[in-house]
Amino acid sequence: MSKLGGNILRLWQVSVITILLLAVFLDSCNYGLFSGKLSNTQSSIADHVPQDNRLGREVISRDFREFSNSEVYYGKPGVFYLNEMLIDNNVVVYPEDIIKVFPDPSYGVGSKIIIYRAPQISLWDGNDKKIYRTWVRTVEEVLQEKQITLGDKDVINPSIDTLLTNDLEIKITRVAETNLIEKDDINFKVIKKEDPNLEKGKSKIIQSGKKGIKERIFKIRRENGKEVSRQLIEEKVTTNARDQIEVYGTKQIITVRCLYNDIVSQAAAKYNIDPNEICNLMMKESNGHYKSVNPAGPYYGLFQYSQGFWDIVSSKAGNGNNIFAPSAQILNTAWALSNGYRGRWP
Repeated sequence: MSKLGGNILRLWQVSVITILLLAVFLDSCNYGLFSGKLSNTQSSIADHVPQDNRLGREVISRDFREFSNSEVYYGKPGVFYLNEMLIDNNVVVYPEDIIKVFPDPSYGVGSKIIIYRAPQISLWDGNDKKIYRTWVRTVEEVLQEKQITLGDKDVINPSIDTLLTNDLEIKITRVAETNLIEKDDINFKVIKKEDPNLEKGKSKIIQSGKKGIKERIFKIRRENGKEVSRQLIEEKVTTNARDQIEVYGTKQIITVRCLYNDIVSQAAAKYNIDPNEICNLMMKESNGHYKSVNPAGPYYGLFQYSQGFWDIVSSKAGNGNNIFAPSAQILNTAWALSNGYRGRWP
């Protein structure tokens, strides 16, 4: 029995040595056993280890390892499960990571564990940032894998054909261009006119003003929801403004004792003088009697003209030469007052 026991022990030792030598050989040839995708949580180390301890076979090419980071750990002999080896090494694995282990932990002789970390990238989609781990090779493949769609005007940096590297930052600027219509009022003009038939100091609106409308169209560019530019592309008047017309009176008001008021007002308006001045002069000279004669001059009519002065004024004013006609006297006198002859009446 002792001889049989010794043979069994030697056989076991030879088996262990053979397995270890085979492991070294296979490792040098880049062959091994690998896990598939792991769990999707990070709550504990145990959550990140494969649930199936018999790992499927897969070959990692040299090209594959050029852009990934690898970590090496060792499982202790006497541990028969990969998840226990990972926990003993305080290792956190992610669903995208790939694990190479040899020999199979179920042999209990200890295992070499290589974890190939999936490259980590940061992706800004507008104002939202997310961290991804992936084995795809280009930015375009990341977008396809994560089902991210670019709009026609969206901008991505770096370009979609850029090869991924660990800790690469990808930024997608979401661009939106829209047209904005703004409507502005057009103020109306106020036109003022004289009205000789309206008493001085009074005014009225004969046409109300109305504001017009001007329309401006802007092209608005927003990046990630924020306006970055505004371009005026069209401007037009959709409704014309209507002028407001106001008239103000120039007709002088007679406030003193007077006769022939209509003729006085007409003369005052024609020669732009105060009708009250005409009235006061008339009442002073003749008290309103158009046939008045002062033999001292003699002086005639409403304003007591001498014949010679009357001939001068009436010929220049052109409003009639009948010295006893009220209209001729009033109109010619208004002309004389407005043309520097006031001094002829003391």
